[in-house]
Amino acid sequence: MVFRFPRTDSAKRTLQIEQRILPALRPTLPIPIPHFVYESSPTDEIPYVAYPLIQGDPLMPVTLRSILKFQQERLACQLGEFLTALHSFPLEKAFPTTLDSSGTIKTWQRIHEKITRTAFPYMDPHLVAWTDHVFTDFLTDSNYFLFSPCLLHNDFKPDHILYNSRQKAISGVIDFGSMWAGDPAYDFVGLHSAYGKEFATEVIRHYGAPIDQAFFKRINEFYLKVMSFWKLLYGIEANDPRMIQSALEKLRFIAKKDRA
Repeated sequence: MVFRFPRTDSAKRTLQIEQRILPALRPTLPIPIPHFVYESSPTDEIPYVAYPLIQGDPLMPVTLRSILKFQQERLACQLGEFLTALHSFPLEKAFPTTLDSSGTIKTWQRIHEKITRTAFPYMDPHLVAWTDHVFTDFLTDSNYFLFSPCLLHNDFKPDHILYNSRQKAISGVIDFGSMWAGDPAYDFVGLHSAYGKEFATEVIRHYGAPIDQAFFKRINEFYLKVMSFWKLLYGIEANDPRMIQSALEKLRFIAKKDRA
């Protein structure tokens, strides 16, 4: 049994979202997710949830590379079907207000403002100029925002995808703490970054929800370029010079490649 006791106010709010959405979401998904069998009520002083352990280990890139091609394709099929079901879940069952793509624009505007305020002092002028260019191009092109928002896992990466090595199958998906409504393309970015373009494309081949005209462009021209900013911002908040330097080197590499 897995027990979770959130400590911070942010973690408590996140848990409340999971408690509200996951019970209705779980029966609609083809892959197991946490099933809260014990949970606190809103009046309890100490919030908590408990759910049966989902057997499996994180699907790390080295694990994916170690299995046969047809086994990789089966995993891609599982993940494609999972994301299809997740992204097809009715948003009105998850969030009380009507949501549209303008929410995604506002989110990335706030992130750009935070990067400007927090990260620019650590960046050289060339990297600052490249960052502004990437964000401005994205935020001012209305064609990027013609998608219909859907329910996102929002942190879909190897740590949260469980793999059963005996069955050679995905055994579960965990950590829905970042769950929100937004761009369906965003849930494919972690797959692309961790496992490569070929595997991510295979997952998309098994994806049955709507794909708008700019779906792939958002992944390649924006999301993959700005992913390392999460590491940079975390390093700054944690006052971790090594993490900051590592993130800056990655961003410089991406910017140099982008300008070539």
